[in-house]
Amino acid sequence: MPAAYKVAFSYAGEQSALVGAIAEEVRKILGPDTVFFAEWYVSEIAGYAGKPDLQKIYGPHGATLVVECLSPEQQHKEWTRIESEAIAQRRAHDDGAVTVLPLEVAAGGNTKPFETIAPVAYRLKVPDTARLIVDRLRLVESTNGAPHAVAAAPGLDTVYVTDFVASQTLIRNALALYQSRLPEDERYDLELMVDIVRRHLSNEFAPTWTAHLLISVFAKRTVGMLLCYEHLVRNLAFVSYLVAYNPRLPGMHPPDIGQDLAEHLMTARTTRGLPPGRFLFEVDDPALALNPRERRRRASRLELFGTLAPFKALHLRALDIAYLQPNLEGTDQAGERPLLLCYAAPGLGETMSRDAAAELLTWTYTELYDGIFEEPEKAAAYTRYTRQLSERVVSGLPDQVRLLKHGEAGRRRRDALPRR
Repeated sequence: MPAAYKVAFSYAGEQSALVGAIAEEVRKILGPDTVFFAEWYVSEIAGYAGKPDLQKIYGPHGATLVVECLSPEQQHKEWTRIESEAIAQRRAHDDGAVTVLPLEVAAGGNTKPFETIAPVAYRLKVPDTARLIVDRLRLVESTNGAPHAVAAAPGLDTVYVTDFVASQTLIRNALALYQSRLPEDERYDLELMVDIVRRHLSNEFAPTWTAHLLISVFAKRTVGMLLCYEHLVRNLAFVSYLVAYNPRLPGMHPPDIGQDLAEHLMTARTTRGLPPGRFLFEVDDPALALNPRERRRRASRLELFGTLAPFKALHLRALDIAYLQPNLEGTDQAGERPLLLCYAAPGLGETMSRDAAAELLTWTYTELYDGIFEEPEKAAAYTRYTRQLSERVVSGLPDQVRLLKHGEAGRRRRDALPRR
């Protein structure tokens, strides 16, 4: 059996239902063959031969992160005792405690109450616990398991990425960080996103396109990413992904990561000799939030875009239309997501003509989202799908499209939305 799993769970059978659900959620984020959960590998570890395999997986040179699931039963089982011995070796090896995450999965599992234990998993939602585990994994990967390096690390460093092969691990970490901050129903296949970035950075799309990928590292940890696709002929850029994660490190507080990423984007464009651009991006509509907390989160994201330094020379507006995001996973999946389409350009007022809005929408649907799939038949089907979607959305445009400032968009009510 391979030892090179990203995450391995050590647990007692009595908690297999809860731990299995958490492991499955982590696997959804990280991908296949990344997570070791014993019940998925019964045939491999059955019998005496399983003992060295387990010791290898949980030991110092095994999985990147071991999640030690604490429960009363875990303290007395033979198999978990074998695993605990290997985990103890891991902790003793080069200060490897950072690569072990203790997680209490049943009441009474923590026999050392004065040690730091992660939040009790049986009181948390499964997706929240999975994200906590993935966040810890990213910390381990970015520090190579060396916690002392974190304390001595320099400040925020934002990298403009141009070489996919040389930066593949950094790219995967950044995209996985982005995925981990999204609700489950909003995530896309990680490998699909990685491949799209690879193709853009490798110039596999038309020469009229370029990609700007910026990744922020703080204390040797990946904490932010901005990915922008730009059409050089149309002078239109689409901010596809923006994530900024403020790590909780004692005595270390990075500056505004989102603003730093955006400023580096504008500097990179200037360095490459590109003219002042126009920017489009999609955001979750606060009016469609299911609860007040989510509404505030979405409104604050709009405010972030509205006040970022790079847009100070531009006007930022949200198009008050029934915009639908195309489904990136193909036309046979679930339907499109209703989002707000935002536009930043000089000289924007309170309205935009139907023709101007139609130009932005047509470009978004038929050029930006074109070329996602390489296989000819699937690519042709997706092209037909995006063009039909474009026609459907454009046909519903009024003669004058309202342009909302970020505060206006954040305060709207559901019953005030354009009919879809």
